[in-house]
Amino acid sequence: MDRITAVIFDFGQVLGTVRDKVCVNNMLRLTGLNEDEFHKRYRGYRAEYDKGLISGREYWGKVISGNTEENTISNVLVEKLINEDIMCWLRINETMLSWVNKLKEEGIKTAILSNMPAELCKYIYDTYSWVKIFDSIVFSSEVGFAKPESEIYKYCINSLAIDSDKGLFIDDDKRNTEGAQKTGLKTFLFNPGITKPEEIADRFGIPG
Repeated sequence: MDRITAVIFDFGQVLGTVRDKVCVNNMLRLTGLNEDEFHKRYRGYRAEYDKGLISGREYWGKVISGNTEENTISNVLVEKLINEDIMCWLRINETMLSWVNKLKEEGIKTAILSNMPAELCKYIYDTYSWVKIFDSIVFSSEVGFAKPESEIYKYCINSLAIDSDKGLFIDDDKRNTEGAQKTGLKTFLFNPGITKPEEIADRFGIPG
């Protein structure tokens, strides 16, 4: 097996824990949608938002209205929804974060590669000083591409200055690991709340 020289982490549900259900329930209440319809619309319009092609106001307008037409939701409601959406992703997996530090100590490069809207990016930069330990941070809204598009993985690979077969990408979504594999990265499909760093380390022969 080729030696891994860089480990690339998804943020939500890898470096972070599972989404906060209280915040999700708050978004359901604010939108007035039932759970199935909310998640359908939340995911359905998310790629545009994550890539920075539409604003938070436009995104939440689409989620509430269920279409792409201009809407008239209030600024207050938009801000509440954006805030709840940010908060639901922010519980940190301290075990994984500790592993990132260990990898760095062993000379392995690390990166964050995540689909993330601009408002959440700003909150993370402003709140978590530990993001500075990563050699590269690639957020979709900052580069205009989103997983599983090949361009975003290539951008991250280039930012780390590694050969793709020397990089390991960890994500909880199979579509995203499959997208990474197409660029030559090794991958691990993360199971939130279950996967431990030792499992990944043992499989790929890296420090655990």
